[in-house]
Amino acid sequence: MIFWRYGKQLSWMLITIGYMVFIWLQSEYFNPQLIEVYAYNLDFPILLMLGFVFELLHLIEFGILFIFLIQTFKTNPNGEFTKEKMIICFILSLLYSLIDEIHQLYVPYRSFSFIDIFKNFIGIFIVYYIVKKRYKW
Repeated sequence: MIFWRYGKQLSWMLITIGYMVFIWLQSEYFNPQLIEVYAYNLDFPILLMLGFVFELLHLIEFGILFIFLIQTFKTNPNGEFTKEKMIICFILSLLYSLIDEIHQLYVPYRSFSFIDIFKNFIGIFIVYYIVKKRYKW
């Protein structure tokens, strides 16, 4: 009976944790220097587009994390989704972004970047703005 009541929230929690693990592993094993090897064979416009896509992924990646956290909180059967819960999701997303950047200090070929944290913040804020307009608190 308890699983039935909390099943949706548990499912979203597992999806969210799985996605956080995905972000962590992607940070751990992505080697930007491998792109250099292939860069010599690509035209400049394609390289420029790839660079833009990689930078845009910060916005998308942490915007998705924020959505998953919102869904986890929304599916709690003990209460409605409030502005306070959304702010908690916002803060958790930002904290995970910071933790991921700190983690990259200890990963070969990766580095800590305030610019990356700012891009993550922009992605989270865009989703925050959209959700806030929908709920109109």
